[in-house]
Amino acid sequence: MSRNVIDDGGPGFAASARNHDPTSDFSCSTSQRIRIELEEMTQGLPRAEAYHLIAARVRHDIVNLRDRTSVKFDAQVLHQQWQAERRSGKLRIEASDEQFATAEA
Repeated sequence: MSRNVIDDGGPGFAASARNHDPTSDFSCSTSQRIRIELEEMTQGLPRAEAYHLIAARVRHDIVNLRDRTSVKFDAQVLHQQWQAERRSGKLRIEASDEQFATAEA
């Protein structure tokens, strides 16, 4: 199953996009490069996580522009960090469940 996380608006989008296209200031090659980059970055991820990753990428790029830096965005490191946070949260929940069970006994 192939799904497109980046919605291009469907077949009628190009005809109605003349005044509403957010990428109209980009050259075609830049727009295409960004699209391919985002699709590769989110390939195989659940939709919610893909949106979360795209938002993190945009936030990262804005911070780079604001701070005039060129720190490279590493999606793998960010994904691993999110997984570690989820696991630690799950472990905290399991620990509190154990404490609850021993308190009842």
